[in-house]
Amino acid sequence: MSGLTNVSLSLATYKAIEAQRLSFGESHDAIIRRALATRSGQRARTAGRAALLARGAPRKRGRVRVTLFGREQDVFNLRDAYLVILTALTRHKASLLQLLANEGSTRRRWVAPSAEALFVTAPHLAHEHAHEIAPQWFVDTNVSRAQIVARLTVAARLAGYSYGEDMRVIEG
Repeated sequence: MSGLTNVSLSLATYKAIEAQRLSFGESHDAIIRRALATRSGQRARTAGRAALLARGAPRKRGRVRVTLFGREQDVFNLRDAYLVILTALTRHKASLLQLLANEGSTRRRWVAPSAEALFVTAPHLAHEHAHEIAPQWFVDTNVSRAQIVARLTVAARLAGYSYGEDMRVIEG
């Protein structure tokens, strides 16, 4: 089947799709496909985990959830949680990416107008660790759990919000 099909959605469903958006360039089709693939993958992983747990294998990772302005949403991993919250914050404060471009060190930026500009001394990392979060704006995704929390805390403050109250990442 090829071509486009029009589908009627409620406002609540449309908002749920938009809440899953990772970048401004992502189509609704891509968002829905990713969400469905994630759910299918989660079911397959859950079945595999259940088999491992039945044999006594320890559980290595839990689920990741984002709480954002009173709404909760499951995400695939910490990287996606980071991107979901940054994307939401940029919708609330248009100048946030420009403000975050001033954050980082002389060797590595948090946000930059090009993928290569994120990694000043190691531009080869851009191919694997730069994510386009908005047109011509890239974010470094090669970050640890502690760096994600620290960066989201700063981003929330710059956008006029509070990490931990208005938004947070929950693991487990």
